[in-house]
Amino acid sequence: MMYNINQRALKVVAEVNQQVRRETFILKTRTNLDFYAVIQPFAMNVHIPSIAYLSTVDCFHPNFLAHEALAIGLWNNMIVPSAQKKTIWDPKDLPNCPTADSKFFIN
Repeated sequence: MMYNINQRALKVVAEVNQQVRRETFILKTRTNLDFYAVIQPFAMNVHIPSIAYLSTVDCFHPNFLAHEALAIGLWNNMIVPSAQKKTIWDPKDLPNCPTADSKFFIN
């Protein structure tokens, strides 16, 4: 099922995403080591595979199944360096289990 998305809405989303990238870059240049901001690009090219991932209340917001899959995508991206972060969300991904040597990457 394809949805007709308002082009103006897409433009606003793109502008907000660009602002988030700018602010993240600014935060990375600061020397305060108590706070980090990292873009997690796993949902940049999101494609909802079926209506089964959408809320039955409004057929727009993610439901439990989608939240679970999105959480796995976020988790998996948090434990890999920036160069290895996925930009495509795959709801079939399984969570990666960190080891004692794993790190949460802040770059």
